[in-house]
Formats: sequence, structure tokens, C-alpha cells
Amino acid sequence: MFAWFRVRSKGVPLVLMLATGLSNAMLPEFSTRSRLKESLAKIKAKSRNLMHICFPATMVVMLFARWIYPRMFTPEFQKSADVFLIYTLLVIPRLIFPQTVIVGRKKTHITLIAALLELGLNIPLSLLMIKWGYNIVGVALATFIVYLIGKIYLADICG
Repeated sequence: MFAWFRVRSKGVPLVLMLATGLSNAMLPEFSTRSRLKESLAKIKAKSRNLMHICFPATMVVMLFARWIYPRMFTPEFQKSADVFLIYTLLVIPRLIFPQTVIVGRKKTHITLIAALLELGLNIPLSLLMIKWGYNIVGVALATFIVYLIGKIYLADICG
């Protein structure tokens, strides 16, 4: 069971690298209040461009994942495809950048609160999903739900 989870609990690493790169590159833009509107417009345009690349690519990967997994690994790893499919949904919240604005504005305590909120929700929700019969796929689903809640919280704080 753990091997199924380990094989594809990473999601799509290229999207994570691109999103992290954009977030880090945009941090200095939000350090001053004087250009906030321009910086918000800039990150919105850049994230939209990234979404236009990553969403279709992720959809293609998701479309073929169930076919590729048994051939790439072994038929026993078919369950890993289910975990992978749920983790690829993390592309959606990863390409929303409220944390960039918050960290750029030097309000890092808000990201700490969001991280604690995510941790505090993820563990019990994962255990509940396992109990409800979703097994290891439930852990991935709980992670997606909680990560989305964390992004919504940050976006709400960000204003």
C-alpha cells in the first residue's frame, strides 16, 4: 500500500517547479506598496500564461495515466494511478499565488497560520477518509481538499 502511494504522490513536478519559480521571482515586486496594483496585474498575467501551458499538459497526462501506469511499472501499481490523478489536481491551487503577495508584504505569520491550519485539517481528514473506505486514495483526496482550503484562506486574507 505504501509503495502505491510513494510511486506517485508527487503530482506533476514540472508544474511545482514552474510555480515556485514564478512565486520566487515575483516576491520583490510586492515589497513596496507603491507598485502594488502593477505587481498584482503582472502576477495575474504571468500566472494566466502558466495556466495556459500547465492545465492542458496536465489534462493530457491525466488522460493517459491509467493506461501508462501498468505499462511503466507493473499491473500491481494500477492503484498508484488513482493517487497520481488526485495529486495532479493540485495543479489548480498551485497556480494561484496569494502566498507570494503575503510573503512579499512581509506578513509571514499569515503563512504560518495557513500551514498550521493545513496540518491540523489534513491529518484528521486523511484518517477519516481512510476510515470511510477511501484507503490510500483518501489521503491524497484529503491533501487536495486541505491544500485548496489553505489557498482560499490565504486569498481571503490577501484581499
